[in-house]
Amino acid sequence: MRIAVIGAGAMGSLYGAYLSRNNEVYMIDVNSKIIESINERGLIIYEKEVLLY
Repeated sequence: MRIAVIGAGAMGSLYGAYLSRNNEVYMIDVNSKIIESINERGLIIYEKEVLLY
């Protein structure tokens, strides 16, 4: 599925990164520096491991 995320700020990048695991995602933003950075470096999400007892 192709998905467009409008706004590549903190929340848009988070949603876009998770959605891109199983979809083709396009990030759209007016700030060209953000888009250039994502295109060059990608997005990395660090998740904290949760232990359930």
